[in-house]
Amino acid sequence: MKKLGTPKAVRNFFDGGNRRGEIGEYKEELNHSNKDRKKEALKKVIQAMTLGNDVSSLFPDVVKCMQTNSLDLKKLVYLYVINYAKAQPDLAILAINAFRTDANDPNNPLLRALAAGASVLPRWARCLIVHLCLFVRCRI
Repeated sequence: MKKLGTPKAVRNFFDGGNRRGEIGEYKEELNHSNKDRKKEALKKVIQAMTLGNDVSSLFPDVVKCMQTNSLDLKKLVYLYVINYAKAQPDLAILAINAFRTDANDPNNPLLRALAAGASVLPRWARCLIVHLCLFVRCRI
């Protein structure tokens, strides 16, 4: 008697079929060294966020993108962080150091304004104040 196997379409449905999800693709692109690929990935992430998809799992990867000189990339990161910091104040602590360095940038007033605006979010402003107090206490 011939044994019938499971159809390929059924196997792919249940095991994912070697396909990565959109979140995995975004994560890979956000961690790429090319700034243009990061920028395009951030645009896609913000588009998904705007459509109501939960992309909060990308928060650490997006925060890592703040370590750049590209103003366009920083604007996209700030848009993402401002949206998700309200929902995840614990993860927002990851962005505080980047906000602090951007707020002290002597060359770009727009960047200082973005950092100041993002750091006054009410739900996690306490974390910023605590962090700054600890920083000041360590320097004394």
